Amino acid sequence: MSLFLAPLHLAQDALRAVDKQLENVSLAADAIQRGRSELPPVTSDFNEKERPSLVSKVVGAVRDQVQRGLPVDSPPVETVRALLDGLAANNNIVEGIDDRKLAFEYAFRFLSRLPPSQLAKESEALAIKTLYRDLAHPPGTFVGPEHGFRTWNGSNNSADTPELGRSFTPYSRSCTSGRAIPPRDLPDPSLVFDMLIRRDKFLPHPGGLSGLFFSFDTTVIHSVFRTRRSNWNINETSSYVDLGILYGNTKHNCERMRIIDGQGKIIPDSFAETRISVLPPAAAAILVMFNRNHNWICEKLLSINERETWKDPSKFTEKDKTKGQLKHPDYSNVLEKQDYEIFQTARLINSFAYATVVLSDFLSAVLGTQLDGSTWTLDITSERREPDRVLLERGKGNSCSIEFNTLYRFHAAMSEDDEKYITGSFNYIFGNTNLDELSPELFELSVGNFGRKVAAQAAGRTPPPDVTIPEYRQKTPAERGELNNDSSPTDYRLSSRVGLVKRDPITGRFPDKDLAEILLRATSVPAAAFKARGVPSVMRVIEILGIEQARSWGACTINEFRRFLGLRPYATFEEWNSDSVIADAARKLYRDPENLELYVGLAAEEPKPADNAAGLCPSFTTARAILADAIALVRGDRHFTFDLTPYNLTSWGITEANRNTDNAAWGGMLGRIFQRGLPDYYPAESIYMHFPLVTPTGQKYSMDNTMQKLGKYEDYTWTMPTKTGDIKIISKPEDISSILSDPSNGFSTVYRPYIDQIGLGKSFLADIDDHIKFDKITQLIQHVFVPREEHSATFLWFHDRTCELMRGKHLEITSGIKKAFAVDLVKDVLRLVPVHWASSQVAGLPLKTSFSPHGIYYEQQMYQMFSEIHTYIFCDSDPSMKIPHRKEAKANVERLSRFVKLALAEAMGGLPASVLDSVAHMIIGSGYNAKNPILKRIADLKAPTDAITADIIAVISMASIELSQILTHVINFYLAPETPALLDPDYDDKLVGQQEKAKLQATIVAVASQVTAESQMLLAGYAREALRLDPVIDGVWRQSKTAKNDPGLQYNKGDKLWLDYRAAGLNPEAFQDPTKVDPQRPQPEKEKYGQLPKQLQGDTVFKVLGEDFVYGVTASVLRAVFSFPSIRRAAGYPGILRRYKDVFIAPPDNLLGAFVKDPKVILGDDGEPVSGDPFPERPAQSEFEPLVREIPEEHMYIYGWKSTRVEDWEVVTTGDEEKRKPINTAWRFQYPDPENAHRLTQWATGLTVNYDP
Repeated sequence: MSLFLAPLHLAQDALRAVDKQLENVSLAADAIQRGRSELPPVTSDFNEKERPSLVSKVVGAVRDQVQRGLPVDSPPVETVRALLDGLAANNNIVEGIDDRKLAFEYAFRFLSRLPPSQLAKESEALAIKTLYRDLAHPPGTFVGPEHGFRTWNGSNNSADTPELGRSFTPYSRSCTSGRAIPPRDLPDPSLVFDMLIRRDKFLPHPGGLSGLFFSFDTTVIHSVFRTRRSNWNINETSSYVDLGILYGNTKHNCERMRIIDGQGKIIPDSFAETRISVLPPAAAAILVMFNRNHNWICEKLLSINERETWKDPSKFTEKDKTKGQLKHPDYSNVLEKQDYEIFQTARLINSFAYATVVLSDFLSAVLGTQLDGSTWTLDITSERREPDRVLLERGKGNSCSIEFNTLYRFHAAMSEDDEKYITGSFNYIFGNTNLDELSPELFELSVGNFGRKVAAQAAGRTPPPDVTIPEYRQKTPAERGELNNDSSPTDYRLSSRVGLVKRDPITGRFPDKDLAEILLRATSVPAAAFKARGVPSVMRVIEILGIEQARSWGACTINEFRRFLGLRPYATFEEWNSDSVIADAARKLYRDPENLELYVGLAAEEPKPADNAAGLCPSFTTARAILADAIALVRGDRHFTFDLTPYNLTSWGITEANRNTDNAAWGGMLGRIFQRGLPDYYPAESIYMHFPLVTPTGQKYSMDNTMQKLGKYEDYTWTMPTKTGDIKIISKPEDISSILSDPSNGFSTVYRPYIDQIGLGKSFLADIDDHIKFDKITQLIQHVFVPREEHSATFLWFHDRTCELMRGKHLEITSGIKKAFAVDLVKDVLRLVPVHWASSQVAGLPLKTSFSPHGIYYEQQMYQMFSEIHTYIFCDSDPSMKIPHRKEAKANVERLSRFVKLALAEAMGGLPASVLDSVAHMIIGSGYNAKNPILKRIADLKAPTDAITADIIAVISMASIELSQILTHVINFYLAPETPALLDPDYDDKLVGQQEKAKLQATIVAVASQVTAESQMLLAGYAREALRLDPVIDGVWRQSKTAKNDPGLQYNKGDKLWLDYRAAGLNPEAFQDPTKVDPQRPQPEKEKYGQLPKQLQGDTVFKVLGEDFVYGVTASVLRAVFSFPSIRRAAGYPGILRRYKDVFIAPPDNLLGAFVKDPKVILGDDGEPVSGDPFPERPAQSEFEPLVREIPEEHMYIYGWKSTRVEDWEVVTTGDEEKRKPINTAWRFQYPDPENAHRLTQWATGLTVNYDP
């Protein structure tokens, strides 16, 4: 670099050297010039800076530049690199400018050294413009909960125009019409329907889309369009995909959906939008799934409590802060604020999940990208810059327009099932009226009469008499609007009919079976094709109303709309629709293509053919317009752009609601929500779960043909799922012992299919369902892998390796003059010790460590491979990831098998089997495995190589993963917290307090310092107690092959039983004083409990390697860790084992007759009550929007499930009291993985400890 700088420095030195001479020349030239000039008429002050002579000016300019420096004096190569990097970033070739190349510094040095000139001015202007455009002007969002949370009515979404897109505001207009067509010259709407729109025959959708696709599309359309019946210009819902149809479009309606008990939940299986209840049932069922998803999110948010600002509502007492006005000591301002925050955060996450479905499942089906297995979708929400550095606009708000209200009339795609349902609903509402003679006036009147009956029945009032046609015609427009006002509040729980499915009288929820049948049936049937003459006859009055609405708005023609979209207008009717019959009919009605009105033009336009870019196959104009609208809906929403942050949604929430392109649905989201709401009906491998918007079979572009083309057909199951049995929790120790020791093998595990799927079907795990045979096999495994005579040496190896990793992985920290060491005990020690043992001491795998630097796989890589194998077989993972996890686990088995066979060949004195093996043999080195006693014993069995290879992989994967977790639980249990606030919230505050924890740790340290056989046994006893109180294996699943109906234990054939080890370990009858830590605890009564303590250890490592081995290893590692001086948890969050309670079996939320009596409410133009509000508000007393309400006795929500706490609320009991007994719950821990976007995993991810030198 100095070679490039030298010429520049020499040039500058030379100029400076002659600077004095130039100064002299300049002064001389000025003197000569002044001497020859004439005397001025007026004496003026002498200006020394004025240079009268040309020579002086030139010399002065040169001297000024020398003093400033050369404009470009940086090294040429570095300058070019910086310039090229800036150009690449500006053209989006690379992401962002590499500021370490100093492009900005070079640019501003250049600017500072330019002489005054036009170039300098233009360069400076360019710099200012570039820097100004780096920021948004004005800002896109503001801080604070009032901006981070959605408002009830959609207002304040746009920081620039807060009212833009608010509910109860006028529709906007996108395209101005200039075509002068008097309404009287347009054809009669009923004639238009009969000639161009009425369905002549049903044609299945050519893209293979299912009926459920258009049910979901119905929810999207009703989310953003709700035309006021009395004033068609007003949109009563917001213009954002905010799930207003679920939560409500006003504050009043939103509050009616909420429970307000500190958990943020909403009334189960309900939704705010009354219109959905009369539509085909799949749309309502979808909303019920998002209702359940909201309440599931609330449970997760409260459990994770990321900012540690919330607490269990049951812990709110009279001693909490100022009480609110719900007249109960548990309901304080603090609780209401917590409920508000959880509700709003859950709504943000749930709404984003809904938008993710739109951008993944829905858009994939629209574009047909699922036909080639693509995970691609439009990245609509992210920040983007134009080539001139201008930020591409986002988060500026949205307003739904009349053109798109007209466009989103997808009635032509209605499936045959939905057509039958709508016909039945109309016959029920309109009685014996001939639907072909149903006028818009009679429709509005009948719907109004029906709505008032439903509202009265929900409120327990006598239905009012029907209004007749003459009475209706005598009313003013405002009175007619009030009669037809379907936005008036009703009891959403009762009005949500969901296809006339009856709610459970005990829980108040819809039965899972009925909801599943609705959704699965809708997936199995094809939607109809978009086409002219494609709308079912039953929709005649709806279509006529649509045409009249568009005309009342002065909507543009289809050609005007096409010009607006940048599309070529139609010159002839045949261009618009090549079907001559349709074109001739339109010509007779409209005469000129320029007269073809938008509603009709879109409804009868020729559809696009099915191919990879047109999965929806709508009309050509619609296909172009809906993509533009999708981008406007999502990109214009501040909460999907600027405020889509981990701060607002939490780190867990933003990951949960986002796409995961690795899943079995290629990034799809909807199936995950269905599976979460209906777990018994959406199994992890079902095509119905992963692609619900496309028909599984029966069509040209159904998923079966797609999967066969892609070679993935065998990855999925194709029959419609059915429930195989009920889930029951078995928590009594004697029942668990009886089931696990059943000599008739009347139960099976759930692991067997997974064992075969990943290539371990030849291993000993194949006999896991025959517990007698399995016990014999595991005895042989213990003799071969961990013979008792080698226990002492193995325990010492674990102790020494733990100490080596503690010292080798630590980080030195200094606080003042005090020095200490910190180490992530879980990630860098306890995960790795079993991996080292399994890899080097057992299987001879090429692990790359400081002890074996020439290995192939890093420690964490090997741990991950073992984890993926073990988790797939033995743990319930995310169902959406089951298929990808199977592929990963199978690939890992194949990968490890190669090296295990190589090690076995070496142990048997054989030669590598392939060139690749030979290369690996040379890299790893040879000779070690020939001395490996475990491999020698395995080889001596003379079993088939494939079988013993599978055995080895099965053993080392389970040993590595479960041993590491066992070590984590035990050591975490005995590490005392620094303060009571850091006690494990799910255990320590219930079992042992801070002082007791400190005593336990001191005891462990004392025992660990004694290297004797007695201390080893005592440490093993402490390990046993820790795992009883905080088990690694929370329980196991068993599938019943028979039925049992004993008084204390009942189950049916096919039932899935959860044997709850966690509950059994705390049973006071089996374990006296169960919360006490007793390392010498006596065994429970054998006659009653059998081998219970041993049976509570799970199906894997304790069974396979033996109780003595596992507890011996645990004791040795416990001794090693607690032998370090002043071992202690790190301060704050890193020193806590980060885990959360996952309640995976729970009773459904109970409603028990919730209703509102006589909700006589008058609403204003904004949809909010103006009088008669049963929920009057009080002034805000805090920074959050108040939720508290004075509830008069005659206007009460009744929640029987909360009646024991809410004493002043009227209690309504329904159903058999015996059936209301509490149902057991089962839970387990989950751990956030910061290296995987904070997704939750079954295995511990981090715990930092400190120790002194």
